[in-house]
Amino acid sequence: MLQAKLIGPGSSEIALDCGEASNVVPGKASYSGQDAKEIAKTLKEMEAEVRLSGHKVTVNGKAVHASTAELGINAINQLAEGLAVHYEHPLLKFLAEKVAKETNGFSIFGEIKDELTGELTFNVGSILINAAVSEIVLDMRIPVEYTIEEIALTLERAASEYGLIYQEYDAVPSLYVPKDSQLVQTLLAIYRNKTGDLTEPSTSGGATYARKMTNMVAFGAHFPYSKSFAHQENEGLKLEELYLAMDIYAETIAQLCCEEQ
Repeated sequence: MLQAKLIGPGSSEIALDCGEASNVVPGKASYSGQDAKEIAKTLKEMEAEVRLSGHKVTVNGKAVHASTAELGINAINQLAEGLAVHYEHPLLKFLAEKVAKETNGFSIFGEIKDELTGELTFNVGSILINAAVSEIVLDMRIPVEYTIEEIALTLERAASEYGLIYQEYDAVPSLYVPKDSQLVQTLLAIYRNKTGDLTEPSTSGGATYARKMTNMVAFGAHFPYSKSFAHQENEGLKLEELYLAMDIYAETIAQLCCEEQ
């Protein structure tokens, strides 16, 4: 995982402050100004879902976890595309030309993908433009066969073409534990014995703390047959699934920590 800021100049013409967290695809983004009606018209022509209230226009997207950005709709990106038609600003231009509706960063990096962990995900989590400064905060989940350094260098070069400064915010190296490892096979056997579910283990771009230790993997508590609401409205877990997860975890602790192998 790589989180970074791209920093540019301020603006006396436009002000924005949208987004809440870098690891969430923003579901809403708003702009206020005397030209809100014209901006809304442009956005509608771009097929964005728009609500106009007086001098405020709001783009409605779909919030999801940044690791599954392809399942969401980034409201900031859509708003920036519309604003870039009316305002000359390097940050808006970068978003309109290099990001737009992409969730894999293709216009910046080309194809970044491997067989083990899939495709890079690229999310614009927030944007700020005021009189003094402008910045966007980015979240990228990087396939295990690529390095943070090569992604960062490519992004820095692309940003510099627009006069934007790259600044690393946070970085966590990728981790891949083979499916046939003793750890994964033990967890898989416990899960299957408790549930009867033969689903194969999967990889995830989620920035779990499991990445901090080389012989550790994320294990639940979401079940593959249930819809995930991670970082969405009404985020939660069914009680019966919580109880089942507790049972699985108890058996896991017993086998990994309490029994002689």
